[in-house]
This record gives sequence, C-alpha cells and structure tokens, in this order.
Amino acid sequence: MKVWPSVASKSHTFYLIMAYLPQSTILGRLKTIEVYEFYDIPRLFSCRNAAGQHYLVLSIDEDDFSQTWLYVAMSQQRFQELRRGRLELREAYLKAEDNIVLKVITHQDGYDTVDLVYCQALPEDWLPCAGEFLSPSDTTVTQNEDMYLLAQYH
Repeated sequence: MKVWPSVASKSHTFYLIMAYLPQSTILGRLKTIEVYEFYDIPRLFSCRNAAGQHYLVLSIDEDDFSQTWLYVAMSQQRFQELRRGRLELREAYLKAEDNIVLKVITHQDGYDTVDLVYCQALPEDWLPCAGEFLSPSDTTVTQNEDMYLLAQYH
C-alpha cells in the first residue's frame, strides 16, 4: 500500500516524487528527472523509465484516494527543445510525436491504471494554457538524494 504524505518539505521532496509515480504498469520503472512545478506534490515534471523513454507529466485531477496525470512520451531531441523553452507545453501534448498521450491514475491502494488518449480527443481543461514554456532562465537547483531542476514556466 502506498503512503501519501501530507507535508512537503525539502527532506521529503524525493519521497513525495517517488510516491506519485505509477507502479507495475506498462510505463516500467520510472525515475523523476526534473520537477518544473511543485505544490504539495510535483504538478509538472519529467521522468524516464529504465529503457530511457522520457515523459513530460502534468497533474490534471485528484481526490482523496487518487491522482490523475497526463503523460506524453518524448524523444531526447524533443525533450531538449522543451527544456530550452523552444516547445510550448500545450503543444507537447496536442502534437505528441506518436499522436497519443497516456492518462495515468495512481491510486492510494497501489492499483495504478494507464489509458491511451489520442491527442485530438484531449479535453481542453486537461491542457496547459496556450503560450506557456519552460524557462531555463528561471531555474533554481535543489539537492536531495538526487538533483532536481525546479523551474517556473511562463
């Protein structure tokens, strides 16, 4: 059973990030790379699985027992464009390289689900606002067990 900590502090950042990654799904073993927005939990972050596949992850809904995320797979080149502020966050989802994104629900009981969503079927309220990019100039680095890049997007 997953533990859902309610307090976010520097010493708990690594634990919180890991607690919200899905377990035992087709995504494989995921590791957080960077966190771009954090409010109680990571809200926008990137991760990579053991095979090297990069994902941009956005929190889109939550309740007392689950958290819903939108995962988009990215090539290394596209991921670098995103990090450099050259790819709009909204476009990363609407124009995914494979024309699909994954709706991932992490449940408190540990039963996590992954559903395929075609880009053209994405609801408007799931998407980042138009004109938002990651901004490399607004970055701050923090160190816990791993190094995370915390960036604000504009």
